[in-house]
Amino acid sequence: MIKTTNVSAIDQRVATWKQSVDQAVGGLCTQVGSREHFAGQIRRFCSYGMEFTKLQASGLTLQRKRHDADNRDNQYFYLIYQRDGSARVQQRHSHATMQRGDLVLLDSNQPFSIEYGEHGYQYCFHIPREMALRNWRHTRVLTAEKVSAKSDLAALVTPLLQKTAVVGRTDPTGASEDCLLNAVLSLMQPLFTQTRDRAKEYHSIYLQKAMAFIEHNLRNEAITGQMVADHLGISPRHLQRIFKTLGTSFNKLLREHRLCACASDLADPRLAHIDVTSVAFYWGFKDCAHFSRVFKDHYGLPPSQYRAQHLTGR
Repeated sequence: MIKTTNVSAIDQRVATWKQSVDQAVGGLCTQVGSREHFAGQIRRFCSYGMEFTKLQASGLTLQRKRHDADNRDNQYFYLIYQRDGSARVQQRHSHATMQRGDLVLLDSNQPFSIEYGEHGYQYCFHIPREMALRNWRHTRVLTAEKVSAKSDLAALVTPLLQKTAVVGRTDPTGASEDCLLNAVLSLMQPLFTQTRDRAKEYHSIYLQKAMAFIEHNLRNEAITGQMVADHLGISPRHLQRIFKTLGTSFNKLLREHRLCACASDLADPRLAHIDVTSVAFYWGFKDCAHFSRVFKDHYGLPPSQYRAQHLTGR
């Protein structure tokens, strides 16, 4: 077990923390963001052959840089379970904000960063990279893609991770070691890997849920892609890729759905007494001139002419 000691001098605390991180994980550097709020504690365990660390930190960022990622003696996938607090992770072009109960996977073979603000408490499981890739053949590994604590699949994985972290057994037999690692790898596969067919299936499911959420919130002027991603329990980057499969984007889809709702109201004789501007504002448009322009671009007529044509039947 490795644990930092609490000392009064910040410089000494930082030095002690860096030494502890190097011994417990290795290949990570620390950037102190707030010396006033800096705190860190890390312990390393082995439970039934699975190595993991328990880490609490605030006011700092852990980074794995290129020259460390190229170290062939330290090749793991890091399966991170956010036990409490929050943290922001980034790898390649993906990033995610972790909240309590969320899961994320990082690849030690690529640079990454983990930023701890006020407080972050994590279990980090060291999954042998070679073993994982052998089990996940013909798939694409998803790194820095958050799996929300609300996910049904996450609910299957987290109890096993929590139990492993609590047990902390240090004298595994070969059989128990293999069983635990294989069980974890099997549960991780649907969370953090994709085949081409499965990617299409998941994109379709997420897209349906995203469109339903957008439809329900058309009148909300403050709706954003981040809100949709949070509702689905995925990262904004993942949401962008899903929309891209349809050749669209969140903003374009939202605008088209709002225009469709406006067009439906403008063509409804029961709503003829409501002016065009009120219809536009009701469905989330903020600027009348902008609404008229995008409406004409989409339907070929200004809103007032569209209404007149449909109400008169000409």
